[in-house]
Amino acid sequence: MTTQNHIHLSNVLGLTPEFAPNEKWKVVWPSRVEVPQVYLNLRFTLAGKLRLNTVQKNGQNIVRRDLRYRIKVNATQTKTIEERKELFYSWFGTRILLVDNIHCADGVDHTPFVQPYILMPSTSIEPLDSAMMVAYYIDVELIHDIAI
Repeated sequence: MTTQNHIHLSNVLGLTPEFAPNEKWKVVWPSRVEVPQVYLNLRFTLAGKLRLNTVQKNGQNIVRRDLRYRIKVNATQTKTIEERKELFYSWFGTRILLVDNIHCADGVDHTPFVQPYILMPSTSIEPLDSAMMVAYYIDVELIHDIAI
């Protein structure tokens, strides 16, 4: 595994050899933030003892790993900047597939790195150069969609 300068994010898996979500997005450095979540319940007994209950699967605590990125939206060979931005908008609030920027080399099977997430609406969308419309920066939050 290496740290790449991009993530794979889409609602469609691509074909061989990578088998990764079919859209690549540049990650602006250093913007990757991992936000671990654990489901727990703290209560006191009548005797005053603290009781901790966690949601577990096979005896292990369930840890959800939400992610935040700043994505650079630019044109590709097949889509304009505006088309890519609208594509991103269409995914807000939906289940999508993600390959984090920490993954295997390009051209290698990405299947073990594909994870389900929910793309939350952006907190900000900024043009990189408003006169030339070279690219957009979009701050995104991805909620880990894990089965319990």
